[in-house]
Amino acid sequence: MKTTAASKNTKYTVLAWVLALLVLAVAVPLNLIFERMNFNLDMTPQGLYSLTKTTEDYLDQLDEQDVLIEMYYLNDYELLKKDTTVLDLYETLEAYGRHKCINMTAFDPETEPELGKKLNPNNVYNLKKNDIFLKYENNVKRVQGGGIYLQETAQNADGSFSVVSEQFRAETLLTGAIKTVVEGTQPVVYFLEGHGENPVSKYSKLTTNLQNFNYGIKTLNLMNADAVPDDACIIVAAGPTEDISEAEYEKLTSFTEKGGNIMLLMTPNEKEFSYKNITHLMSDFCLDMDYNRIHESDTARHKSGDPFTFMCEIMPAAEDSSYNITGDLISGETQSLLCYMPASRSFRSIYASNFATCHIDTLIQTDVSAVAEPYGGSTLDDPQKKEGEHLTLAMYSENTLRENSKLAVFGSAEFLTDENTESSFFILPTYLFSAVLTWMYDSDANVMNIGTKERTFDTIRIASDAEAKTVIAIYVIFPLLVAAAGVIIWLRRKDA
Repeated sequence: MKTTAASKNTKYTVLAWVLALLVLAVAVPLNLIFERMNFNLDMTPQGLYSLTKTTEDYLDQLDEQDVLIEMYYLNDYELLKKDTTVLDLYETLEAYGRHKCINMTAFDPETEPELGKKLNPNNVYNLKKNDIFLKYENNVKRVQGGGIYLQETAQNADGSFSVVSEQFRAETLLTGAIKTVVEGTQPVVYFLEGHGENPVSKYSKLTTNLQNFNYGIKTLNLMNADAVPDDACIIVAAGPTEDISEAEYEKLTSFTEKGGNIMLLMTPNEKEFSYKNITHLMSDFCLDMDYNRIHESDTARHKSGDPFTFMCEIMPAAEDSSYNITGDLISGETQSLLCYMPASRSFRSIYASNFATCHIDTLIQTDVSAVAEPYGGSTLDDPQKKEGEHLTLAMYSENTLRENSKLAVFGSAEFLTDENTESSFFILPTYLFSAVLTWMYDSDANVMNIGTKERTFDTIRIASDAEAKTVIAIYVIFPLLVAAAGVIIWLRRKDA
């Protein structure tokens, strides 16, 4: 019986080795064949290494139309291929490159500046490594490398930060950019004219920056237009000194009913009249403005010799991530900066029949030492002095009954001028303006409505050497002991 058992064990051992060799004999050639065929199987839950059906179908359509899009990756492509931390980006670019409508070129803008000039002849874009450019005919669109990954961090007990989740936005941005250059469409920010607004020429640095983020810039006189143009994504009224007409109000209302967005920069105006139609537009979003001008009574909280340029606070972001407008400003690299506003008026929310359908929040507010003196407005507006309270300098409202149309108001239009953007006083409100504008309409992500892909990171936090030894014992030593015990038992029983 012992001999029979030994021979049986020997037979099974030989069989196990034969099966293992057969698996290798099949797996290795299959792997080489799949590599030769450039075939990959994406097993990740959200398809991190492949394109969605929406993108594949769109690219197939462009393939059939013999469209050829130049895609430029601004860095060494071999470095990207070898970097396992961005494997999803490499595989995504490879997936685009497998379509004949995409011609991929990689170059370093620092060592090959002539190619950079070809993409950026007017110096509109601030070229950076890892940016991706899409070019079709005369249309160019940039996808910023820094926006491909959005990370969420959590603070550890020791004050350090760990990445807990990461949004991978490459497909969202690239497919949208392809559609934009092929169809020649670009979201446009229109600056309103005809009511004494500041001329766009005073905002050349702002408009250049907006172009750098793929927005078109145009002016709009609604008195001479039948309606707000179809390519408008946001309308900006920068310091109007006169009211809009009822006809213009109707055109702007029609724009918001289709989901259009408006930003009102309402510099204090000493003229004794009412912005009747502008405040009517604001009331549709349950907002209203005060006819005042604010100064700071605490000399430690205003610019030397200028109480109308004063310190204020960026308010914490709303808990809902959809309204996380100020989050990066108060917790990122800018959290140590002081926020100032010049010559501002205040705002407030009002209760109306649609109040429950509006999401309203404060963006900037003063300290209680600020004072609001009546300034402009008619007797019907009854301006009142305000002191001893926090005054709101900027707000936003989203109207869910109007296709989620958004309205934002700032108490001044002056902080964005070329002259003032050079000052460190107004860095935070300038950044806030850009954050609000992106929240209203993200020019990179609002094209094809392809969702971002997210991955989470599991972390182990170890507070002491003793805890580290325990973790090592649980996750390393104990499994090795179990494996060793299994081998010993097998050796003792194999000839039994």
